[in-house]
Amino acid sequence: MQRTRGALVNEVVPGGPAAKAGIRSGDIIVDIQGREVREGRDLLRSILQYPVGEKLQVTVLREGNAQKLQVVTAARPDQREARAGATPGKQRNQARPASSKGLDLAELTPDIARRVGYQGAGGVVVANVLPGSAADRAGLMRGDVVEEVNRRPVTSAKQLEEALVGDKLLLKVHRQGGTFFAALGE
Repeated sequence: MQRTRGALVNEVVPGGPAAKAGIRSGDIIVDIQGREVREGRDLLRSILQYPVGEKLQVTVLREGNAQKLQVVTAARPDQREARAGATPGKQRNQARPASSKGLDLAELTPDIARRVGYQGAGGVVVANVLPGSAADRAGLMRGDVVEEVNRRPVTSAKQLEEALVGDKLLLKVHRQGGTFFAALGE
């Protein structure tokens, strides 16, 4: 990505306005109705200026290409339901040593997946995060499940460790029923 501005879409609610417009997880929203979006807060402020039912032209970057999509605004869903999930106990026989990015990793067993509320097909669980490390600065936590690195699925701790050697990484992470992206640097 050439520019460092925009709002990264972490998750798209199935059947919601963004999904209906064709916005996908991983897209970067760069403008709404011709007004630049510099960060996530700009996105929310911009959308809240329009009434429910308004048709908005939104420009997204997807895999380096700009696309214009039309979004019809809707009322925000009730967000009172708290997402809850247990964090896994560190299982020393399965945890891998900390990577250069400050992550201890473990294979995702069915038991750990159940405890963290993960129902996906693959991924690697974060067993521990070294305080002050790149992973800590990126907001990763014990119990997170890393699903992708640089838009490629990961299915084993070894595969993830091998991918962590790069200096600019985009991780797709599952936490307590939701997903988000984390930029992981040095």
